[in-house]
Amino acid sequence: MRWAAPSLVTAVRVLLLPVIVGTWIYGHVAVALFLYSLAVLSDVVDGFIARRLGAASGLGAFFDVIADVVLVVSLLVVLGLHSVVPRWLFLAPLMAASAFFMTSERTSPRYDPVGRHYGGILFLIVGCMLCGPCDLLCAMLCLLVGILSAIVLVNRLRLSIGFRRASGASQLCRAAIYSNLESIRL
Repeated sequence: MRWAAPSLVTAVRVLLLPVIVGTWIYGHVAVALFLYSLAVLSDVVDGFIARRLGAASGLGAFFDVIADVVLVVSLLVVLGLHSVVPRWLFLAPLMAASAFFMTSERTSPRYDPVGRHYGGILFLIVGCMLCGPCDLLCAMLCLLVGILSAIVLVNRLRLSIGFRRASGASQLCRAAIYSNLESIRL
């Protein structure tokens, strides 16, 4: 049971999502913000519990990241549908998350220095946007989401190239290319 505790806390984050959306849509912003705060807090608590109980795993880490992405992207979609943010804004963190999954190992996520803080900043930004429409603030926050997502994408790609070099795969590719070039010259 101890191995399941962190995943249950993570599941609470996903289960709170429809309640957050419903309370926000019906104008209960304070309740939605409280529930959103609980969901964000669950992101901190699940990791703490996993480490404390010795139940940390690659699968649990991926589940944690997936729950974060589902929460943030879903709320950005809802905010876009209600014209609080541009409708396309959810694509920025979705692309950053895709890059994260594509550049991580299959058994456990590969975190990078920029990406470690990206999720927390997104949580904060989405929380501010849930407070209600404020044109200037939302415009600045949308710009910030776009810039941060671009930075994360570039950093993930840069690290991905570094990961490949470290694994020796790029050296094998270079050797194959050079041998093909040599055979063409002959």
